[in-house]
Amino acid sequence: KRACVLMGILRHALFVACTGLRMTGLTAQWRIIQRSPHEEASQRPTQLAMKSPSRDNRRNMKTALHEQKLRDTMKTRVEARLKRHEALFAQPWWRRPTERNCSNWLAWIDAGSRGAHHALGKAILPVGKTTPGFQVYSQNAQDGILRAIFERIGVSNMRFVEFGFGYEKGDIHQELTDDDLDFYMSGLNTRLLAKRGWKGTYFDAETQSAKFDIRKSVLTEANIAEHFRNASVPTEVDYVSIDVDSIDLWLMLGMLRGGFRPRVISSEFNPNFGAESKIAWNQTWRAYNWRSMYGASAAALNHIATKFNYRALHMMPNLDIFFVRIDVLEQACDLDTVPTFAQLAKGKIPSRAHFPCEVEDAMWMVDVPLLLEGKLQAAHERAAAEILRAESQLSALRAHKLRPKCCQRTGTPICAGATLEVLSQSPYYPISD
Repeated sequence: KRACVLMGILRHALFVACTGLRMTGLTAQWRIIQRSPHEEASQRPTQLAMKSPSRDNRRNMKTALHEQKLRDTMKTRVEARLKRHEALFAQPWWRRPTERNCSNWLAWIDAGSRGAHHALGKAILPVGKTTPGFQVYSQNAQDGILRAIFERIGVSNMRFVEFGFGYEKGDIHQELTDDDLDFYMSGLNTRLLAKRGWKGTYFDAETQSAKFDIRKSVLTEANIAEHFRNASVPTEVDYVSIDVDSIDLWLMLGMLRGGFRPRVISSEFNPNFGAESKIAWNQTWRAYNWRSMYGASAAALNHIATKFNYRALHMMPNLDIFFVRIDVLEQACDLDTVPTFAQLAKGKIPSRAHFPCEVEDAMWMVDVPLLLEGKLQAAHERAAAEILRAESQLSALRAHKLRPKCCQRTGTPICAGATLEVLSQSPYYPISD
């Protein structure tokens, strides 16, 4: 009986509660029905705003959160890289400034600049240690290479120049911040130097900033020395970094002809060509299009550097080649212990990492020594022959799987089939310069 009574009481309570909820809902619905159209229209935006932000606001919030997440991730990554970098360079075992035999030191730099993603093998130090601390802000291992070089040869004025700038954030008109230089540049070679107290000047065709001494200038072979003088760049500035993926060689030549003698120069090179091919883009600037014809071969850059008494000290796979002025280098190293250019290039070039070129791309390439002699037609014809030779070399390497597997374009030809057919025809007629 007691159980039945309790069940009846609970059933009644539930009935009353449900009835109340239904009446509340009906009352609310009746109020909405009785609300005037004007009142409903005036309150609808407020209700929608309270429910959720607009589609544009949601998109902006999502983008902002994504950018903040990327920024936080990059900061964490850079902090970890910096710790590894400091730990690596705190070890004295790899550097012996009093030892003039530089072969082991250069072998250590060469090992440290090669990544595990290369088919040439994981970098191993002479003592069995790896080198994860070479990259902090730079595109690849340039941070570690530069620090190793300057700790060996010393510094004179702690000044640098770098171009192009490689700004990737999107809005080139807003004021730049430290975070922009840290995380939105396409791997500045000089950012770590700036953090270490160096003073520098940047040149860029689109970006400028008085805070970071970024000068908006279109550099050419003819005006680069004048721009350097206007920016008060020392004649013997410690370091110049060149990476415009176009007229790199001609900018280096204009700088050197203009009387500037940096102690160290680095330039990105075109890795599609071997150590015998001295070809480059002609003197006309053209935007980089991600195809295999751009910039200058390592041999062409070495040809110019040698004429002005520089020695190639290190060549990265696929990226930069570093030159040191001979009178500076011989103070730290016996020159016969420094590898030759051919030794530096062995096992690194040629290497495929870009989309196949088209006819219009190939026709802009020239042989540098012949062009400097004023033989324009011969320079174009030799360039065509060098492109065909590069394709032959790369085909042989692909057959033996001897080149870095860094990109999806590794297995593609250097130029499209129709382009190779045009280049194989004789005579070869280039476009007018």
